[in-house]
Order: sequence, then C-alpha cells, then structure tokens
Amino acid sequence: MASPVVIDDGGSTRIRQLKDNVTMDGLMGKDVSGVDVFQDHADEAFVKLGEFQCHMEVRYHDADDAQHHILPVGGKDLLATDTIVLKSKNGQTATITFDVTFLLVITLTTTGSAAPPIVESKRDNKRRRYVVSNAGSIQTVDLTRAGVVNNVYDAAVNPSMYTMVFFR
Repeated sequence: MASPVVIDDGGSTRIRQLKDNVTMDGLMGKDVSGVDVFQDHADEAFVKLGEFQCHMEVRYHDADDAQHHILPVGGKDLLATDTIVLKSKNGQTATITFDVTFLLVITLTTTGSAAPPIVESKRDNKRRRYVVSNAGSIQTVDLTRAGVVNNVYDAAVNPSMYTMVFFR
C-alpha cells in the first residue's frame, strides 16, 4: 500500500508523500517533445490485498472558529477510474488520476492566461515536498466519476485559512 499523499495550501499549493526518500521530481517539469510537462506519481500502488484502495479526505480550517471540517463527511473511497481536480487561486490546477497499475498520478497545468507552474523542491529530514509557488490557495476540489463532476470543496462556500486534500 502506498504511503499517503497530501496536497495542501500554506500560501501556495504544496505536494508531498508521507514517506522518507520519495521523490516526485517530474512535478518540477520536464521537456517532452518541446513541451514542459509537470507530472509524476506516488512511489507505490494504492493496493490492499490485491485490490485498488484509496480514500480521499478534504479538510479545511475555518477562519472564524478554529475547527477542522472534513468533506465529504467521513471522506470518500475512490475508484481507480476517478479523476480529482484541485484548482488554485491563481489559475494553477493539480489533476489526480490513477494509472493501470494503480499508481496515483499528479499532473500540474494552468488555466486561461495563468503562468506555467513554478515548482520548488524542499527537503527536510529525508522527506521532500514540492511547492507550486505561484499557485495560491486551493479554491475548489472536484471529483469526476463516470463522467459526472461533483464539487467536493469550494472556498467560495466554505472559506478557509488552510485546506488539505489527503489520499491514503
């Protein structure tokens, strides 16, 4: 089973896997046929007892009452065919999918006239995190299942000082 993956905002969108010595340097961008692609995957498949298993929780911290809330209530068991899209304040998007081997894949893109992702890598005590420094805070989290888009979190509805999307 893969170690949890966390995407949160601490002023900018941050991405990390909660395991020592894991790198996702593809998030920093690589040239693929003349195009910068910002994409990488978790270190192990989300599989338990031979079956796909991944649970998603979106937690946010209200600006006015210091309580943590989880959306959807209790979290959501994902299907291997689900797509999760996190949009940030400055037009940056992180798309989470799963490949055929059940590895969690993260792809960073921009919308509209937003600048391409500026990704920095930071390392602390054998754990690396990636900061999309021009992304801003997470504004929405959408889950697409069988072609139907469901909004899981919207900062316009649930204002937040801190938002975290947790995949385990």
